[in-house]
Amino acid sequence: MFLIGAIILTQGLRHAGEPNREIAWRGILLIIPAPILFGLTVRGLGFVPALFLTSLIASQASARMKWRLALLLIAGPVLVALLLPFINKSR
Repeated sequence: MFLIGAIILTQGLRHAGEPNREIAWRGILLIIPAPILFGLTVRGLGFVPALFLTSLIASQASARMKWRLALLLIAGPVLVALLLPFINKSR
């Protein structure tokens, strides 16, 4: 892994890249705490509410994500999490 990192570093230093852009603070501030929040809330709230809450927070990392679309996209994993115990019992 060290060798791969060294190769990537040397290639990056040899070639001129794109100019630095602004740091996406919104993404950093919403994506990084999401798994931490999940870990802190999964025992107290339960798996499905913690999944919903952390997914909702992480979905807002993009300025282009609208609330309705976020709720629609979160509904899929939440429904799978709710139905998984029933699917597992049928076997």
